[in-house]
Amino acid sequence: MLSTQTRFSRPSRTMRETALDKARRLGRLPDLMASEMINLAAGGGSCTEADLRNYGFSATEIAEHAGAANQEAQRRSIRQAAA
Repeated sequence: MLSTQTRFSRPSRTMRETALDKARRLGRLPDLMASEMINLAAGGGSCTEADLRNYGFSATEIAEHAGAANQEAQRRSIRQAAA
């Protein structure tokens, strides 16, 4: 019997892809991390490495992408403040 799901099919309802899974798959971790940095800073005044780990980023992902994500978060914040 042939499977009706191809590798391009949407995940089933029971296997929904998280934003973090999608960012990993698409190579967009810095963008998601920047968004999470902004959200955490807005809600709590800061964003720590522990906050990012609690979101689900691995220590390796944080070490590799935090610098670029921080620059992107700052760029977005400056652009938003100017608007």
